[in-house]
Amino acid sequence: MKFELDQQQVEVEKNVEIELFKLIEKSESFYFISGAGSGKTHALITSVNKFINDNYTQLILNGQKLLCITYTNNAADEIKHRLGDNDLVITSTIHSYIWDLVKFHMDLLLDEHVIFLNEEIERIYSEIYELQTDNATLLKVRSLKEPQLDAIID
Repeated sequence: MKFELDQQQVEVEKNVEIELFKLIEKSESFYFISGAGSGKTHALITSVNKFINDNYTQLILNGQKLLCITYTNNAADEIKHRLGDNDLVITSTIHSYIWDLVKFHMDLLLDEHVIFLNEEIERIYSEIYELQTDNATLLKVRSLKEPQLDAIID
């Protein structure tokens, strides 16, 4: 079965391409939201190739690259395959890209989590033991002795 675009769809796709090229000419970021098989990868590859062709020298001289982010490994692999060997394009999943940004700062993230958890412990302790309340559950917890609380926590 051969799929053919009707004239109306050809016009729609032509208009989408024109709008994408306008964004590319202004070096503006863009994203696609559409269903499977709608041509997102084709439009992206066409757009990336146009941008590289139009800006190759500038990209090389400035040490710049394009970033293509997608949600799935399959899509990232497909984009890499269709673009071929291209040192000017970084293609990644959102998760891999963010991990590459934060992995060198894990110590700072750990410190932030420890601070957050300590603040959360203080807030919960205050809610359980210090705030005025009619809450039957909190009043029951307050009546428990330390060994009973430890048994619940363990």
